[in-house]
Amino acid sequence: MDEVYRNWRLPLGFTAHQYWPAEIIIKRGEWKRYIKAPWFMTIVSSQWHMADGSWMERPKLDVEKLDDQSFIHSHPATWVKEYPYTYTTRQGVEQRAVCTVWHERSKRRPHWLRWFPVGKWEEGITFRFSEEMGTQAGSWKGGVIGASQSMFPGETVDQCVARMMRERNWR
Repeated sequence: MDEVYRNWRLPLGFTAHQYWPAEIIIKRGEWKRYIKAPWFMTIVSSQWHMADGSWMERPKLDVEKLDDQSFIHSHPATWVKEYPYTYTTRQGVEQRAVCTVWHERSKRRPHWLRWFPVGKWEEGITFRFSEEMGTQAGSWKGGVIGASQSMFPGETVDQCVARMMRERNWR
């Protein structure tokens, strides 16, 4: 497929916009209808790993008032770990920061079947840096301040963090 975005006219003044491969938008004036492709995966549940080994359902957060990191640090039972992190840019500049990591999992289902009791849990880590990292740190574009990493089956959090530190290339 050579096009990621396609646009075409429909009868009665409607237009269709396709963002391949997951979404089609039907428009007429100000009216819009978003249609997800059957294979588009939707997160139906998300949980954080707690310090006692249990899992807590991730609360629905008001984005304007509170972000995940603020909630995690204010909730004492959440499993959080800090790692020293050193990154060397392509220009040879060494950057140091503290990498704060928390463990989470989410259940994904095909969008059209999201109410069915099927799906599998996918585990991963989310991390934030205490400083901007990467080649563009300090520039008007800014550096990386956080990201996430999927975990392989049977992989521990420490192994996943070590793999992230080894493989990630911040630009």
